[in-house]
Amino acid sequence: MFQCDREIAKQILIYGVPTGFQMSIISISDMTLQAVVNTYGTAMIVAYGVCTKVEGLGFQIADAIGSALGTFAGQNVGAKQFDRVRKGVTSAYVMNIVCYGIFCPIVFFTADKIMRQFTGNTDAICYGTEYMKMFSLFFIAGGVLVIYHNILRASGDIPVTLLMGLSEVVTRIGCAMLLPKWFGHFGLWLVSPFTWVCAALVGAVRYYSGAWQKKAEKMLLHREEVL
Repeated sequence: MFQCDREIAKQILIYGVPTGFQMSIISISDMTLQAVVNTYGTAMIVAYGVCTKVEGLGFQIADAIGSALGTFAGQNVGAKQFDRVRKGVTSAYVMNIVCYGIFCPIVFFTADKIMRQFTGNTDAICYGTEYMKMFSLFFIAGGVLVIYHNILRASGDIPVTLLMGLSEVVTRIGCAMLLPKWFGHFGLWLVSPFTWVCAALVGAVRYYSGAWQKKAEKMLLHREEVL
């Protein structure tokens, strides 16, 4: 017989709603950047469209590492094995560096060839090559950002992951509005790298403060008292 456990349902909502909200507002910030890109004409739109596909491909690496870390960390937080959680984060750092150490040079040195597979427009190829070379230099920061998202979410530090999402939105929208005024179209290529770095810094401060562990310990103690 089907029976809903209120406590489990509550935990699902506590974890799920903020994450869903975070992804929604990040999508809104992406639409804002797209709107700015659209003002630069067809060649820029084509270049940006191709580059976002390559960017998305690159983030498959970060998402895979982050998902594995999240599962590993969640299990060990529940078992109060915080030393193993830290070792897991260190291993994720290493995998992030190794994987992007291979992927990023490939993108950087073949950016022109990648663009030519999608368009023959000279301006679009030029724009796309610039953008790919720029974000390929910062993919490691994006990977670190995903690591912090997953470790903090797995430890139950949901408000901070939401804060990281908000920092992504504010940085992306702010940079999209301001950087093109100062650097022209090249400013658009700086938006994503700046966003990744700023949000990753928020996560780094929280992780190295150790506050996430204290919060997890209190949460586990509360559950034991309830049970």
